[in-house]
Amino acid sequence: MTRQRLRILVAVVAAVLAGAALTRAPLGSVARGEARTTLEWPAGKEEVYALTWTTTTSSKVMMAGTTPTEGGGGGIETKVALDGDLVVSSYGREGDDVVLGARFEHLTRAEVNALGKPLLPSMDVAREVLEGRSVELVVKPSGEISRVRFRPADPALFRYLMQAVVTELGVRVIAPGASASADLDGPSGRGPVRFARDPRRPRLITRTRERYDVLGAWPVGEPPPQTLESNGHIAIDPADGTIDEVVETEKLEAARSPEQKDLTSSTSFTLKKKATRDFDVTTARAGFVDVPLSPLAADGGETEEARRARLERRTAGVTIESIVDDIRLAAAVPKRGSTRWGWVAMGYLELHPDKCDELVDRMKELDIDAQALTIDLLSSTGHEQAQAAAMRAFDPDAGVLRRGSPEEAILFMRLGYFSLPMKELTDFVAARYARAKEEDDTPMRRASAIALGDLISAVAKTDRLYARELDDALVLDLYAAKSFRDRVVLIQALGNAALEEDALAIRLQSRDPEHDVRVAVAGALRRFDSPEVRRTLMELIGDERLGVQLQALASLDRKNVSEQELQALIGYVEKKKIHPTNVQALANFMVKRKDSPTGRAILDTLAEQDDLDPLTRARIIRIRDGA
Repeated sequence: MTRQRLRILVAVVAAVLAGAALTRAPLGSVARGEARTTLEWPAGKEEVYALTWTTTTSSKVMMAGTTPTEGGGGGIETKVALDGDLVVSSYGREGDDVVLGARFEHLTRAEVNALGKPLLPSMDVAREVLEGRSVELVVKPSGEISRVRFRPADPALFRYLMQAVVTELGVRVIAPGASASADLDGPSGRGPVRFARDPRRPRLITRTRERYDVLGAWPVGEPPPQTLESNGHIAIDPADGTIDEVVETEKLEAARSPEQKDLTSSTSFTLKKKATRDFDVTTARAGFVDVPLSPLAADGGETEEARRARLERRTAGVTIESIVDDIRLAAAVPKRGSTRWGWVAMGYLELHPDKCDELVDRMKELDIDAQALTIDLLSSTGHEQAQAAAMRAFDPDAGVLRRGSPEEAILFMRLGYFSLPMKELTDFVAARYARAKEEDDTPMRRASAIALGDLISAVAKTDRLYARELDDALVLDLYAAKSFRDRVVLIQALGNAALEEDALAIRLQSRDPEHDVRVAVAGALRRFDSPEVRRTLMELIGDERLGVQLQALASLDRKNVSEQELQALIGYVEKKKIHPTNVQALANFMVKRKDSPTGRAILDTLAEQDDLDPLTRARIIRIRDGA
C-alpha cells in the first residue's frame, strides 16, 4: 500500500497520524560491577532488544456541566500491540550526557486500532511507516532521558509509538539499598514514580508508579480518582553498564463514581537484550529537531530575532493542514508521548498568530473530540490572537458552531483553560453565564460556570478584587440552587476557582443528602488546605457511599495529614467502614504515611483483616515493610 493510500485510510477513520549473543547472569545473582550507580552506554556499540508491548485503553469523554449520574459522552477504544526488535545505538558523549539512537527492526506484529479501525492495515504498511527511521535520545549518567529528537518529516504514528517505547528506557540509577522518586511519563500519562534498589539484588531497580497527576486519555482538568496497580523493573548489565532488561505491567481504573468507569487501561511491556554489535558512529545524524520531554513547556526568554529563528526551526514544514491532521490523530489515539504535535503547533501559531482564525474555520470539518483539542491548542498558545479566535468559535455569525447545539456547551467549558486570560475573554465568559441564566439554558449555564471558575483562579493571580467580583455570582448561585445537579456544577466551579474564602461555602454542602453533591465537595476541596478542610475530608472518608470515600481519599492525599488526624482513619479501618472496593485506594494513600506510628498501625490493621483478597493483603504488607 502506498503512503498516499495509507493517508486516505487514516483520514477516513479520523486518525491521520500524524551481533553476538550475550550470556547473562540470573537476575538475582551478585557479580562484580553490579553496584553501578551510572549508565555507561559505550560509544560504537548497538544493543538489540526483543520488544513486546501491548496496551489497551477505554476512555469516556466528560461532557461539560454533566454529573456522573447524567453520563459523560462517547467512548474511545484504542489498542496498540508491537512485537519486534528495538535497536539502541550509542554515539558517545555530549558533555556529561550520552547520545543514543533508537529504531525498530524486524517487526513481526504492529497493530494500532482506534475507533474500531486499524491505522496500520497490514505489516507491509507497518514496516513502511515504522522501520527505516530513527530517534535520538540524550540520556543523563543517572539514566534519566532529558531530550528526544525526531526528524520533522517523520510520520506522526512513528513519533507517537517510538516516544512511548523509549520512555520506558528512562530510569534513575540509585545506590543499592536506596530509593528515590521522580515525576515521569508512563503508560497512561505523567506522575510520580518510586525507584528502589534492593542490595540483595543490585542488578534490579524496581520502578513503581504511585499515581497519575495527568492522564493522557482524560481531556478535562485534573483526572478522577484512580485505582492503580503498577509493577516494573530495569535490570542493568554489569558487564558494560547498559540496560539489560525492562519490564512493566500496569492496570489503571479512573472513575468519577463506582457506577461509571471513565477510563480503564492495561499495559504489558518488556525489553530483553538479545545481542550486542559494533556500528559506525559517523553514521549521518542530520535533521533531528531537539524536543524537550515536556513538549508543552513554555520557552525561555530570548531576543526577538533568536525567538523567530528557533520557532522557524521548530516548525519547518508545518502548515495548518498538517496541524489539523495531527489534531485528528490526537483525538483518536489519546496516548502518552502524543503531545509533541501540540508543542510544534503552538510554535507555528506563535510564529503566525494570524493563522489562529484559519484554524478555527477548519473546526467545521472536525468531530467534537478534535474540536475540543483545537480549543485546547489555542488555550495552550495563549496569546491575544488565540484568545480572540477561541471566542470567535462561539460567535453565531462565524458559522463554526451552531448556537444552542450540544457541541457548543461541551466546548465552551474549555475556554477556562487559558492561563493568562485577557479581560475581554473573562468578560465574555461571565456575560455568557449571566445570559444562560436569564434564558434558562441549562447546558450552557453549567458549562460557562465551570469555565468561569477556571478563569477566576487565573485572574486571582493578578487582580484579586476582580476575581472576587466574578466569584461572588457563583457563591450566591450555590446557596440559591434548587437542583442537586446545579449544586454539583457550582461546587466544581468554586473548587476550580480555589479562592480560600470559598472553602466554607463548599464545606457546608458536605452533608447534602445527594451523594453526587458530597462527591463534588470532596473533589472541590483538593486545592484548599486548613484543619477544617482536612477534618471535612476525613469525615467524608467515613461516608457510606464508596464514591465519596474514593474522592475524599484522593483529595486528602495531596495534604500533610497529622498523626492526630490519622487517628480518625484508623477508627474507620477498625470498624471496616472503608468499602472493599476502596482498600487499594487507601493503600495508595498510606504509601506516603507508612513510616508514622499511626500509619503503620493502619497498615497492620488492614493486613489482619480476614476478608481481604490475597493480592491486596500482599500489597499492603509490601507497603508496610517498605519492599
